[in-house]
Amino acid sequence: MSQLRLLLFILLLIATATQRFAGLLLGLTVLAINELIHLLLQLQGPARVRRRPLSSWLNRLPALLRRRRGAVRDARFPTYDRIAADLGWARFSRRDFDFGLRERLLQAATVRLVDGHGIDLTRNPEAARPLLGEEAWRLLAPGQRPSTDRSAPGLTLSELDRLVTSLERLRSPASRTDHTPAGPESGGAERTS
Repeated sequence: MSQLRLLLFILLLIATATQRFAGLLLGLTVLAINELIHLLLQLQGPARVRRRPLSSWLNRLPALLRRRRGAVRDARFPTYDRIAADLGWARFSRRDFDFGLRERLLQAATVRLVDGHGIDLTRNPEAARPLLGEEAWRLLAPGQRPSTDRSAPGLTLSELDRLVTSLERLRSPASRTDHTPAGPESGGAERTS
């Protein structure tokens, strides 16, 4: 910037010598504009955003173009994203719980009951009810139609936690002895190594 100032000052002297007053005015105007631009470039206000260099934008360009064409999806695990969304919505209304997370949890309960105990939830609900527990049975409400009432409150996090815990307990007896440590909570005898 100092070299540019020196060059402009030399041009000011030449313009003044050749054009007299008009050259002096033109040279001073050019110098003033140069100084103003220099000051504006040095301003660093609170809202000034540091820009990325052009090379970083050019490196990202192929990914941006693929995303626009739909070749690259934003969600790498769409099923996980849907489950996480269902979990979030389940807290807002009973309808959101019934149409999202409840269906998934009923499917998990059905699979766990069949695999672990040989009980079909749809064919033999009376045998499945004690295994699920009263709270899980009430929350899952197998056989009932989903609620359409958005004003009815959804489940709390503690209710969801207890519901998932009751489904986790539906493991098969063989897997319980293999993976669950014996203790007073599990009701099993202590194992020795």
